Amino acid sequence: MNNKKEIKKRIPWNKGKKGLQKAWNKGLKGLRWQNISAMIIHNKENGVWNKGKKLPQLSGKNHWNYGNKMTEEKKEKLFNGHKKYIEENGSWWKGKKLSEEHIKNLKKSKENEKERLYRRNGNYVPCLTCGKVIYQNTSQLKQGSYCSLKCSPLKKRSSNHLIINGFIKEKLGLEDIRKKYGGSLPKIKNILYNYGITHDQIILRRNEYIGKKNKGLRKGKKMSEEIKNKMKKYWRSPIGRKQQREKRVNQIFPKKDTSIEVKIQNFLKQLGIEFFTHQYMKIEHGYQCDILIPSINLVIECDGDYWHKYPIGNDVDHIRTKELIEKGFKVLRLWEFEIKSMKLNDFKNVLQRRKK
Repeated sequence: MNNKKEIKKRIPWNKGKKGLQKAWNKGLKGLRWQNISAMIIHNKENGVWNKGKKLPQLSGKNHWNYGNKMTEEKKEKLFNGHKKYIEENGSWWKGKKLSEEHIKNLKKSKENEKERLYRRNGNYVPCLTCGKVIYQNTSQLKQGSYCSLKCSPLKKRSSNHLIINGFIKEKLGLEDIRKKYGGSLPKIKNILYNYGITHDQIILRRNEYIGKKNKGLRKGKKMSEEIKNKMKKYWRSPIGRKQQREKRVNQIFPKKDTSIEVKIQNFLKQLGIEFFTHQYMKIEHGYQCDILIPSINLVIECDGDYWHKYPIGNDVDHIRTKELIEKGFKVLRLWEFEIKSMKLNDFKNVLQRRKK
């Protein structure tokens, strides 16, 4: 109410003033172009009536509505009136086509929204190589903060090499490689195919990844006969057998060393000879040997009397000794009864004979 009273008190700038000049078109009748020509002649002879005059500035603090805010009632009225107008007459843009400039502006606004959402949960972090402060999203912070390709280890030339090493040496799945080194899954597959990795190897790695992820989900549940038959077919196929061999390479059999193995290991420690236990031997009939001495290139096997069939021996043991000798290894097989009665000097003499 106070604003209305103030507006009534204000005096307009042209109150009581009258125009001194006559209208240029007074008494003229005819076509439009004739009237326009008469206006031009009139302005040339008498001059323009408002030439050099300025209107009072009503912007900023001089404006009559400066500092006043719209009430909530007015906002509701405007909103409801706009709503009714659209319901009755429809929207003004209905049936109209957008111009090319308008479409470009809409695309820019969408891109700006994406950047705003992308930068919402980020943080300012220094570069790991040069120390330059950069803004990065939470997903980028997990991969490592780098300001450019020069600073990052994932350069264009070396990215293929890292992906191949991640699959072969680190034994990562495709999803783990994508999270660690970036890139899409089809691009990673193409890099692996070009290197020579087959589709079957990728499927094996995927099955391993799924098995780790879903470990313990089927605990206490029984398999159907269809699934059992599928599993049998898979594990009897060449792909399944290859997977079993790869797993057995890293497994240790048995988990605990036998008493005769421990006795020979103690003898080697007393003599100061370096040795390794349960090393996988890459031969046709591959297996994990009991003890390997790399300095002499000697393999020691501690055979139990019962399991290795004293005094004949197993057929597989004879085949493996031949394959090891062909590879250039020396083989020393000791029976259980011999090791139990053996002393340090006796073992020393046996080693000296094998060295020769």
